[in-house]
Amino acid sequence: MYSRIKQLLFNIIPYILVLIFFSYINYINLKLISEFYLPIFLLSAIAIFFKKYYFGHIFLVASQIGLIADYLINLSNADTPNMFGGFLNVFIVVIGGIIGAILQVIRTIIGVIITKKRQL
Repeated sequence: MYSRIKQLLFNIIPYILVLIFFSYINYINLKLISEFYLPIFLLSAIAIFFKKYYFGHIFLVASQIGLIADYLINLSNADTPNMFGGFLNVFIVVIGGIIGAILQVIRTIIGVIITKKRQL
């Protein structure tokens, strides 16, 4: 139980700091945080709590990378605003979720194989 809480805090603190920073510079607001980033956080927290560390960590980090990429794209396109940053953000989050799920499944399969070999 202690390890799960420590793993969760390990990811919560940077995630909250990134969200606070982007909220402080008025790039995102509370509505966007509650509609997009809170569900990502809750899904990752539930995964980490149930010891699905690969999925939880990768999905949470992907959402942070997506937000930073979104900001940098919009910052560089300040003279011609478009939706490319937002699309890139969603793309990175989805790909991060898929990669996290695939790696978690692979890790689970490897764990089952190792457990069966130990029983023989």
